[in-house]
Order: sequence, then structure tokens, then C-alpha cells
Amino acid sequence: VYMKGANVEEYRLRAFKTMYETRPLSSLSIKEWDLYVKQRLLIVGKTTINRELTSIKTMLKWGVKNNYLKINPFQDAVKFKEEVIKVRWLNDTEIENTLRACTIIGDLDLRDILVMALNTGFRKANLLHVTANDVINQRIQAKKTKSGKAYEVPISKTLGNLLNRLLSKNPNGSLLNFENFRKRFAAVVKDRTITLHTFRHTYGSLSALYGDGVKDTQNLLRHKNHNVTFKNYVHLFQNQTPKSFSKINKNFKELLKEGDEINQKKLIRY
Repeated sequence: VYMKGANVEEYRLRAFKTMYETRPLSSLSIKEWDLYVKQRLLIVGKTTINRELTSIKTMLKWGVKNNYLKINPFQDAVKFKEEVIKVRWLNDTEIENTLRACTIIGDLDLRDILVMALNTGFRKANLLHVTANDVINQRIQAKKTKSGKAYEVPISKTLGNLLNRLLSKNPNGSLLNFENFRKRFAAVVKDRTITLHTFRHTYGSLSALYGDGVKDTQNLLRHKNHNVTFKNYVHLFQNQTPKSFSKINKNFKELLKEGDEINQKKLIRY
């Protein structure tokens, strides 16, 4: 679920509001936070609770500033230390095998989704809503974002070739076919550690590997905070040698050509 601005804060405050909506905020103390955390851990993870604490503290801080509260009752609440998880990204062989699998089973629409994800870093919500109107002056625009602010990324040669074909086929409406996506994706990708979001991480990894700095990679992925970018890709920024991606453009070109040839044979598609 992607929501704009204040709606994100409202979403994060839902559980807190449900639990304490009959209590005046001035009557709460750190004990109520501890109880809240204990109950929430039965349902959600520590990362979610940390985000909720940020939103709750922001709300209470605003209340103090505007004289609705004398003190912030949760000012001493401490966030959980989150485990740093190394992001999953695809190497050259995995990319090649995945795209080739799409071609073999004849699901070229799925291959189009994955190629666009690899060349834009768009989240699923962005890919779902890409239309001809989003392609402007050698850039492609993402409108459905977490922040609610649209942004653009440059169009690579591979993406340009794909868009030319999609625009001629779908001049109106969505460019990509997401019908029965989960079933189709599972038929191609057997490794359950790989999701569509992995292709976004791969885009970010390519940016880091090819020498873009933290700021450039942050801008491409539209991370709100550069710390998120650095945390996810620090191992790549420290070793910017694109060893496993040396053939990526060549592979894309060959796979796209092969897919077009198979498409001409009119194989059964989803």
C-alpha cells in the first residue's frame, strides 16, 4: 500500500490509536509504550515498530510544541536495534537465466516487466501504472511513489528498444501486463529468495558497481535518506568493480533479439 504524505503517518498510528483511543495522551507513560510493544511484537516485526515509534514521537512532539501536552510521555522510548540484512541482487548469470526462462515458456510479457524493472529500479506499484504518458524526452516517469512525488529516470538503450515496442502495441493504457503475475513469476523463478523487488535492488547494485556515488544511487532509487542507500549497498560502494556485470548489455541485446524471434513464431502466451 502506497500512501501520500500525512496518510503514511496516519497508517502507522492506526494500531496505537486503536489501543489507546479512550485514554488522554497526557495520561500515558513509558509503561504504556512497553505494553504496546509487547502486544505489537505478536503481530509485526521490530522494523515496523521502529517506524511506528518515529511517527508517534513526531505526533507527541507536535503536541508539546503546540501546548496540547506538557511533556512527551514517550521521549525516552528507544528503538530496537535492527539486524542489517544484505540485500539480495542478481548476478549476470541469474539475470540471463531468468530472462531466457521467460522466453522459453513464451511469456514475453513477463520478460518485459523484468527488463523494465532492471532498467528503471521501479517498484511494483510504479511498474503497474506505467503508460505512454510517462515517457518524456528520453526519461521515464514514476508517479505511484511512497512519498507521493513523481520522479524520472533516464532511458537506457535496452529500455528504449523495449519502450518502442510497447508503445506501438499499447499506445493507450498500461504498458505492462500484470495479469496473474504471481503465478507467472513463480513459473519462471524457482529461487524463493528472488522477488520482483530483487530486480530493483539489482538496478541499485549496478549503479553502485559502475561507480556512481551514494548520492547518485540514492537519486536513482529515490531513497528519502542517503543512509538507506549506503546501508543497502555499502559493500558495493567499497568495491566498485563490475566483474560479474561485464556482459550485461550484450546479454540483454541477445535475449531481447531471441525473444522477438520467438514472438514471431506466435508461441502460446499467458
